[in-house]
Amino acid sequence: MKPTSSEVQQRIESLVRSNQVMFSQDNEINFKKYCTEYGRKSINELIMEINALPFKTPQLIATNSQDPQMCVLKYLESKGINAGRTPQEPVVVQSQLLS
Repeated sequence: MKPTSSEVQQRIESLVRSNQVMFSQDNEINFKKYCTEYGRKSINELIMEINALPFKTPQLIATNSQDPQMCVLKYLESKGINAGRTPQEPVVVQSQLLS
């Protein structure tokens, strides 16, 4: 069920109120403008714009050969933090392969 514009306005106000450190009055005005002028498509565009911004802190990037969890464990180990036991790479022998 599609929310009414007043429900969306209330949620925007609640979001800005609860995150005053991050959002300014201009942000609230822009959110409301997006919502009233462009509707749902604009909110999706806004989210895409936010996601496209570069990170302000370095992010861990998993390479193709690593899953994100292993990448985090290796990063912690490189910084001297004991992150627990690191799982070993699985070993597959010929008899385990299906013909």
